[in-house]
Amino acid sequence: MGTLIEISGQSGLEREDYSMEAWEAGKRPVAPRRLFAAWKTTFDPREDDKPRLLSDPELLDLFEEVATAEDERRAAFRYLLGILLIRRRVLRQVGMDGRALLVATKGMAEGAAPIRLEEPAMDDQAIAQALEQLSQIVPDASGRKA
Repeated sequence: MGTLIEISGQSGLEREDYSMEAWEAGKRPVAPRRLFAAWKTTFDPREDDKPRLLSDPELLDLFEEVATAEDERRAAFRYLLGILLIRRRVLRQVGMDGRALLVATKGMAEGAAPIRLEEPAMDDQAIAQALEQLSQIVPDASGRKA
């Protein structure tokens, strides 16, 4: 399992991976570390020296994991992650509903209800924090962290 961990008093997120056995046995971060999000991933020991950035399917899993975001930080993170997934053509915009984008995944059945991507109220600080969080897990087009 791949996870993003918040640390009390720090603005960024850290990635922490767990084996499925450890995760299913209840292994989780301990205070002051707090689980921000989790997704299923695979481990390739040949890539152990490379930075651990997320693939498009992992980003989509993360997007779905934070779908029930209730706090402002997670809502801002999910919104910017959704915009990134639209840009990468993992999601596609199919409409608008007020200030919410209506999006669909590539494999979504025709006629299925679209996913609502609510635009959160974000000030400059909230945007900067969400972008900082994304930069830790998403490579930009040049292969570096975004």
